[in-house]
Amino acid sequence: MIAGEAPDERAVREGCRLLEGEAGITVTGPLRWWDRQRYWSLSLRLTVEAGAPSEVAATSDWYAVVSERYPFGRIEIFPARAGGLEGTRPHQDRNSPGDGSLPWTEGDICVKTPAFVHGRHGDDPDPLGKIDRLRWYCQRALSWLQDARAGTLMREGDHFELPKFAALADTVGFCEDETTFNVWTGSPARYGVAELVRLNGNARAVRRFTDPGGRLIVRSGWGTAISESKDTEPAAWIRLDRLPILEPYEAPGTWAELWRAIERIGAAPEDLFRPALTPIRDGKSHILLVGFPIPARVAEAPTVLHWQPLMLPDSVTSRKAPPGFRNNDQGLWTRDLTLVLRGGKPLSWLTGENWAIDRLGARGRLPESIRNASVTLVGAGSLGSAVAELLVRGGVYDLHIVDPERLTAGNLVRHTLTLRDVAQHKAEWLARRLNGVSPFARARFSNRDANAEGSSGHVGPRIVLDCTGSDDVLQQLSAGPAEPGTLLVSLSIGLGARHLYALAAPGRVFDFRMFQAAVQPWLRQDLEDQGPGPLPQEGPGCWHPLFPARQDEVAMHAAAAVQRLVKWAAVPPAEWTLSVLERSVSEAGEVIYGPGRHAER
Repeated sequence: MIAGEAPDERAVREGCRLLEGEAGITVTGPLRWWDRQRYWSLSLRLTVEAGAPSEVAATSDWYAVVSERYPFGRIEIFPARAGGLEGTRPHQDRNSPGDGSLPWTEGDICVKTPAFVHGRHGDDPDPLGKIDRLRWYCQRALSWLQDARAGTLMREGDHFELPKFAALADTVGFCEDETTFNVWTGSPARYGVAELVRLNGNARAVRRFTDPGGRLIVRSGWGTAISESKDTEPAAWIRLDRLPILEPYEAPGTWAELWRAIERIGAAPEDLFRPALTPIRDGKSHILLVGFPIPARVAEAPTVLHWQPLMLPDSVTSRKAPPGFRNNDQGLWTRDLTLVLRGGKPLSWLTGENWAIDRLGARGRLPESIRNASVTLVGAGSLGSAVAELLVRGGVYDLHIVDPERLTAGNLVRHTLTLRDVAQHKAEWLARRLNGVSPFARARFSNRDANAEGSSGHVGPRIVLDCTGSDDVLQQLSAGPAEPGTLLVSLSIGLGARHLYALAAPGRVFDFRMFQAAVQPWLRQDLEDQGPGPLPQEGPGCWHPLFPARQDEVAMHAAAAVQRLVKWAAVPPAEWTLSVLERSVSEAGEVIYGPGRHAER
């Protein structure tokens, strides 16, 4: 396994040399190259202040595993198999034995946790690419070890962290928040059946939980894709009062360990497992959801219920008892108890994720003023589809899409739909796509013209968004009676894709002829800028000339359009307004946006 040295070893050797004389860090062996794994390892002895008595030794042995790309690539720090730290603690991977041919176990410690970054070492980031990067990691490991001795790896006020469940990639999404937590707190049920929706071969979502009598406890407020799916399967669930762990902070790895962890928190495993498993003994594969309350921060009261999914062995869900067991309820339970539930078989944890709205939007979402709006999109073409997707990904979930046209292959160069959608109605298949973008999207469609747009009954602000680029459609939208509380926004891209035209009309009230007069000078300028050359055509015959614009240009205009929508949703204009945004190229070749000359009416 050890096959000489890797190329370009000078950097990693220099990084090791910088550890010499470092307080608390002793190099105890030579740098070794592992040819099959393509990484280096260095044996270390870490020593921290003894202080008060602790189950964690002040001195322990470790291995730093370093990428061949050092000072880039990964650096991991594992307990040594001999003389290393036993058990699993917070901010550490499950410390299982792992590959017996390696001199370390699998409990890589997290040295980048905010507790170390902000509480002890300032705001210094990982010095990626710097020769002293290994020393930086080893210093953080000393801090981790000092906190492990003091029992302060999770401090009051830190964000709560679950133990590492060594979960498989298969994911079960659930929707839990403080409202559902209050429902669970008031429910006496400790087990029951959950309904899962299969999203694909590797992902499911929990649609509802029922008690042993089949009565509904919680139904998740999903959007169309999950709430209307027919692809479902049952799962068993049990609910505990506390997180089931092995001390000091290790997720159970076998059925026997889970049994003991449940007993340790004061529950009777038999009273939970036996009635929970009975309804799903149908000979098929099923999931068990293990629920427990967790806080947002360490030492705070729990605020949400977490569900950790677990794939059940087929032997547990079988309706047939093996030889030696009676083929009745008692015999099947004895089989489960003897062969699985109290034995050493490993648990097949899956990944459990809370898909509540506030969590899914944590990476970025639009302001509440537009998220609460109901949007009717008239025109599901290139600009309309791009704007709609940006809105849904930003948290605008109530959409009604209106367009009578079907998708053609030529649309694909700048449309969000794909080859499988060709010849399908744009509105219908865009709604399907958007409902698949977010578990909360509720996109509806009308495969008709602008006459099909109408109020959805949504309580709150309404935006009618015209992306047809058609004067006839815009005139039609303006011809109806005033609608207080409704904002009409019309978006279109000028010839050559230099300008974005954005009309806002509160209450859908504006003078169409005045709008035409305001926009005509801009349209003439677009035509002059385009030059005398012919417009592109897709095929032979008397075709209408095509509008030339690349997808990157449409995407930029769509992003600018969303920013303008955000502005108007927050503070609607007092009267109708025409804004013209201009995309231009600076002398340095940089694409920039700015208002057009005399853009605001």
